[in-house]
Amino acid sequence: MTGSDSLLAVNETQYGDQYRADFMTLFLGYVESAHQISGRRHKANAFFSSINTVLLAASGLTLGSDASGYNWQIAVAGGLLCLIWWRMIIAYRDLNSAKFQVINEIEKHLPIAAYNEEWRCFKEAKGRTLTSVESWVPLLFTVAYLFVFYLGLR
Repeated sequence: MTGSDSLLAVNETQYGDQYRADFMTLFLGYVESAHQISGRRHKANAFFSSINTVLLAASGLTLGSDASGYNWQIAVAGGLLCLIWWRMIIAYRDLNSAKFQVINEIEKHLPIAAYNEEWRCFKEAKGRTLTSVESWVPLLFTVAYLFVFYLGLR
């Protein structure tokens, strides 16, 4: 059974007159849900980058003060947040990949396959995926936290 066979629950004859209209409605809704995932991903990245910026700023403000002994704790908490953030980036990547595989299967039944063509052009141009770029940000914050941890132990 191919992907398309498992995608289409019934054929046009079995479904009736509304098949094409309902097909397009469902397709557009599914594409919108993929876009909503991207929006949630952006909000999650903004949240984590904000929290990490605040934690690093707090550790910088405490350097040289009586509270600087807490820097190692800030660093550990920030490092754990970065790990959670990185895992979430990977989870969003996997979810988006699955959604676009389904969209690509649906496009096989449409007169134009714009998403398939876009992805082909992107790979041909050797483009970098958003995940490959955004996954560096938690890593860079983690490096900063290692530095803060080192300073907190001194």
